[in-house]
Formats: sequence, C-alpha cells, structure tokens
Amino acid sequence: MDGLPYHREKRTSALTLIDRDHISLILQECHYCPYMGHMSEDRTKERVASTACWPRWEQELSEYINTCERFQKENRKHGKKYGLLQHIEEPKHPLQTINMDWVTGLVPGGKENFNACLIIVDRFRKRMRCLPCHKEDTAKDTSLLFCNNIISTSYHPQTDGLAERMIQTMEDILRRFLSG
Repeated sequence: MDGLPYHREKRTSALTLIDRDHISLILQECHYCPYMGHMSEDRTKERVASTACWPRWEQELSEYINTCERFQKENRKHGKKYGLLQHIEEPKHPLQTINMDWVTGLVPGGKENFNACLIIVDRFRKRMRCLPCHKEDTAKDTSLLFCNNIISTSYHPQTDGLAERMIQTMEDILRRFLSG
C-alpha cells in the first residue's frame, strides 16, 4: 500500500493512522457523512474498522459518538426490551413477505409537495423501495401506491423492466415461430 503502514485482519486491510487530522477525517466520514446518517456506535465501528485503526480507536470512537448532538437527539430505542422472540419464516419467493412503514414529518418537496415516504422491504430479495407520498394518504391511496409501483398487473408490466423485456422477446419468438 505505497509504503503506508496497514494491518490485515481476516479479509480486510486497514490503514494505521497516527496523524490527528486523518483520524478526525475518518471519524467524520464514518459517522457524519450523509450516507452514514449518524448511525449507532456499532455500525460506525464496523465502518471505521474496515478503513483505519490507531491506538485506542474504539474508546475514541465511543467518546466521539457520545458528543454527537444530532445522534443523541435522533437516537431512539427500538422495540421492547424484554419478551419472547418470534421467529419469522424465511420467504420462499419474492413478495411473499414484505414489511412496510412510513417516514413522516419530512419537509414538503417535489411537484406534488410530498411530505412522507412509504418504505417497502421485500424480505426475500432484501431490497427496499422508497415511495414518496403524503402523510394524509388514506389506506386506499397507500394500496394504489403499492399496486402501481410494486406489483405488476396484466398488460401493465412497467413496474418490472426485466419482465417487460422478457415478455417482449417471447412475443417476438412466438410471432416468428407461428408465422413461419
């Protein structure tokens, strides 16, 4: 690595840092940057560990996150502390099991002044879709949003580009086969 000190652990290599400016930059990039979103100490620790290390880095990271005002304000305890765990069976095919939730209280934006977002997660594909919506949307509005953007109906396969292309190819093959 161009003469720079680094250490290798399992499958990752991390740069060994000594310079305080570099350490500050790594802490900022792994916790403050927009795509990290002021995540928890554990998630930030994973990110730092895959990038760099320095003496007493875990302790310094903990102190750094504890002084992050935004993290302290936005950090929420999720779920109940105690109780029996309920097993969710692994889905066998796409859209068998989905999770949906809303993010509300967003600053209105876009042509339609959206102020919320419907989050849909397909547990089989482990993919997430974020659909802009309004906090005031009804159950009917939500079901239409889901059907129009997630589920593909007959003669309207635009929600699934791969299926649309495959159907078009199959139509071409059948047309050639049947006309010849």
